Amino acid sequence: MVVVVGVEMVEGVELVEGVELVEGVELVELVELVEPELTLTPTLTPAPSHQHSHPHTHPFAPMPLNPLLISELLFDPSPSVGLPEFEYVEWHNPGPDTVELRGWEWVVGEEVDKAKRVKVVEGVKLAAGEYIIVCGKGAAEALRPFGRVLVLDPFPALKNTGDRLTLIDPEGREVHSVAYSTGAYTDALKADGGWSLELSDLSNFCSDSAWIPSEDPTGGTPGRANSRSLTLAFPPAPVLLRAGLYDSETMFVLFSGPLEPGLEMNNYAVRLQPGGWVAEAVPPVRYGFPGLFFRLPKGLADTTLYTLELSGAPCGCGGTGALLRLAGFSLPREPDSAGVVINEVMFDPGTGNPEWVELFNRGTKTVELNEMILARADTSGSVISFSNSQELPFLMLPGSYAVLTASVSGLLNSYPDMDPGLACGRTDMPALSNSASRLILFDRFQRVIDQALYDPDWHYPYLEETAGVSLERVDPQASGLVRGSWFSAGRQRDVETHYYASLHRGGTLADVETHNNASLHRGGTPGYRNSQYLNNTSPPLTTPHFFLLTPHLYAGSLADPVPVVVRYSFPERGWFCGLEVFDQRGARVRVAEPFGLAGVDGVMQWDGLDELNRLVPDGIYLLVAEYRHPSGLSGRWKKACGVVRVH
Repeated sequence: MVVVVGVEMVEGVELVEGVELVEGVELVELVELVEPELTLTPTLTPAPSHQHSHPHTHPFAPMPLNPLLISELLFDPSPSVGLPEFEYVEWHNPGPDTVELRGWEWVVGEEVDKAKRVKVVEGVKLAAGEYIIVCGKGAAEALRPFGRVLVLDPFPALKNTGDRLTLIDPEGREVHSVAYSTGAYTDALKADGGWSLELSDLSNFCSDSAWIPSEDPTGGTPGRANSRSLTLAFPPAPVLLRAGLYDSETMFVLFSGPLEPGLEMNNYAVRLQPGGWVAEAVPPVRYGFPGLFFRLPKGLADTTLYTLELSGAPCGCGGTGALLRLAGFSLPREPDSAGVVINEVMFDPGTGNPEWVELFNRGTKTVELNEMILARADTSGSVISFSNSQELPFLMLPGSYAVLTASVSGLLNSYPDMDPGLACGRTDMPALSNSASRLILFDRFQRVIDQALYDPDWHYPYLEETAGVSLERVDPQASGLVRGSWFSAGRQRDVETHYYASLHRGGTLADVETHNNASLHRGGTPGYRNSQYLNNTSPPLTTPHFFLLTPHLYAGSLADPVPVVVRYSFPERGWFCGLEVFDQRGARVRVAEPFGLAGVDGVMQWDGLDELNRLVPDGIYLLVAEYRHPSGLSGRWKKACGVVRVH
């Protein structure tokens, strides 16, 4: 328990014509803080009811050992560095029992109705711990010296550009699925051919990072233990990201990571409200899909926004219970110019970070992003490059965001507190120029939905560095073709993003509070309201109260990790501000928020720690915010706040 007392002192200079901030004292009565009830995020995509949902965590359930694994593959055997120039895969029995291979199926391809399938017809048994090389007829003799061989006829060719490989047991259950690509090679010579990919951690068989190039001098280890045996961290619990419409008869629920293999479909269903519609789970229509498919109920109205709730308790591939939340769903309609707009552009993300474009649905109807084309053009509108290829369908509900990028993982690494359900991967994303350009959003008939001009010269001229800073549209209702519609992104912190940060990092309910200090975004606001958006719905802070401390939120101890929150609001864009904390002696304890470009409104936080990340002693601390505008206006806000830890 924490006891908080606050004393506010404001001093400053003339901020707006005719209004001057004067010194004053505001006493805040003694407040006893009880641990706040944790309220979590809104649904993934806005629903008409604006309901909030809590994720449900399920107890850890260790996965049974897989009866059969894909443990190695050589998809580009040329040029050889020691192995025969034939494609092969290797299967391994990691369990304690012998596996009868008759009736197992080998599948190459992702979509169930288009994949190539070959059934094992031989009565072959694979003993516990044994490996077997799987190949075509022509490769059998060359590979037999390396180990036991199983011939599949035909043996589907393995694409050098990448594909998905899946093992199906005799009962039709997906047991192991692997998506391979040249991206697993970090060495250009090995990527050129002749080196296999090996599963380095047999217990972490769903992890992409477990697949690494062989280190054996011959280029691979067919028929025997792999060249490296690692113990990798299991992936975080999968998070329910969003719901979507796969085709006219099938909907899906997408998770952030793979679910355990062999799920029983009759254990899962979704309920849609209003109306109490129930959608039953159906067998997957894509192999290795990180989610579940459901039969679309007949009779849903395309004008209704539904809230979807999953029943059932799926686990991730590591055995950890998935984190569930409500999601929005609606049948899509044809887009038009009153709906989706280009809302934010990160054309110069800085070294190692991906470019991205944020879209916002300002309209009243749901649209399917998969049917939209994003094009980069010159300033006159002549298209240079475009993107029309998307990994999965993506419903944009009214009031929702989507962030298009060529690298979803890179985007989430750059913005770890962003809702991962709003990231939309496009492999053909057009490269964004660092010179003046135009972005155009088309529908599937190439009709213009929205256009936006951007220019590096439109960045706020007082910024020391613009790399890693996006341009934000200040009002989604205004034209995107004029300079006045764009401004450099400032600092913004959104308390609701703490939930997404925790879940993306594999946290649980108890972890959500611990990431409060991680939600500061500098240089971009992908997936939520722009920092420079003036027409917001936040209650205004009027002169002289440009700053407001929320003393009932305080990080009093490691068991009570709730921060001091200072909310600010400025009358226009372009202000810089920072927050420092001092002790009773006047010594600086921590730079809580470095001085930098601020949003029109937002919050700054102190986590109750000093510069060495230690808990501060009990006592009175002074929070000081300095703020300055390039026009010459400046000021300082102070407030004292004290804490007594009650044991």
